[in-house]
Amino acid sequence: MKFLELSSKKLNRDLEEIFNDMENTNYRPELVIFLGKGGLYIGEFFSNKFNCRMEEILVQRQEPSLKKIVKPLLSYLPKYLLKFMRNFEINSNYHVKNENRIVNFNMDKNHLKDYSKILLVDDSIDSGFSMDIAKKKISELNNNAEIKIAALNIFDTSKSVIDTDFYLYNNTALMGPWSLDSEEYKMFLLDYKRWKGESK
Repeated sequence: MKFLELSSKKLNRDLEEIFNDMENTNYRPELVIFLGKGGLYIGEFFSNKFNCRMEEILVQRQEPSLKKIVKPLLSYLPKYLLKFMRNFEINSNYHVKNENRIVNFNMDKNHLKDYSKILLVDDSIDSGFSMDIAKKKISELNNNAEIKIAALNIFDTSKSVIDTDFYLYNNTALMGPWSLDSEEYKMFLLDYKRWKGESK
């Protein structure tokens, strides 16, 4: 498995490539929904490019108690160990085994029916279950909408679960500003809280 570290500048260059692919297909969404909270910057990029509204959907796994304990410590671990853990997580099929997800919309769900073209975005699609559930939930509320999916990376394990319309990388573990071990994580967290109106 490949590993790639993305700065904010590199992230925007990569998203520009995906945007160009969208432009070539003449696809223009009326609403962008990002999977929270990691997809914030990706959602913002496409929302700004298409001059449309952006919303968030939270699709969360019921994590084992051990993982909840370890998570706050990740930012203190050396990168080689984080890579090893990430590689182990993907190859262990943890995402495939843990299919149960909790879904929350951070918006008035009744407004979804007002949009005919919706773009769902995330940083990486691992098993595909979270994105598949998000798409199905949106379709239940608006079965007439054309829903497209975009991500920076997809893993082959997701291909049997969901089709991703636009992506740049394949089988690549990404470390971006949304990652706990990124130097830009604190700024990302502030931006996320500011977007949600929670900053003080």
